[in-house]
Amino acid sequence: MISDITYNLLVVDDDERIRNLLRQYLINQGFIVSTASGSEEARNKIIADIDGVIAGTEPYDAEVLNAAEKLKVISRVGVGLDNIDFICNYINSFS
Repeated sequence: MISDITYNLLVVDDDERIRNLLRQYLINQGFIVSTASGSEEARNKIIADIDGVIAGTEPYDAEVLNAAEKLKVISRVGVGLDNIDFICNYINSFS
């Protein structure tokens, strides 16, 4: 990693091979990495301490986004912004 700051990332994908591959790569880059097989499992993780999510096509609704107090970025595997509750995210940006 470029800086001394350690970031907590959550890799979410229904394919275990992809989760493990990304997890190992990111750990080698100096990140702290947790994994989940979907947004429901992600919701049950300690998502309040997560700085970033690398996501597949799972939906990210208001419940997940509200629980993610430190979340700075959601990066999608693939293209598109569907399944992310942007209204909730927009409202939270003012609080």
